[in-house]
Amino acid sequence: MTFVEAAIEILKHEGRPLHVKKLTELAIARNLLSLVGKDPEGQMQARLLAELKKTTGETPLTRGAAAGTFGLKIYPP
Repeated sequence: MTFVEAAIEILKHEGRPLHVKKLTELAIARNLLSLVGKDPEGQMQARLLAELKKTTGETPLTRGAAAGTFGLKIYPP
C-alpha cells in the first residue's frame, strides 16, 4: 500500500484529522506500508503534500487546521 492509500485508510478508520507523525505511526503499526525507508514520517508528509498539489479536487485528502495535519474532505459514517 502506498503512503497516500495508507493515510486515507487510517483517516477513514479514525474519523478525524491526524498529524503526519500519528498517521505514520499507525500505518507502520498496522503494517499498511509496503516500503518504509529511513524517514517514514518525512516520506508520508512529502507524499501527502504532493498528492494535494497534483490533483484538482479529485483526492479525498485535505490539509488540517494545524500545521502538519491531514484529514478527509468527507468522513464515512
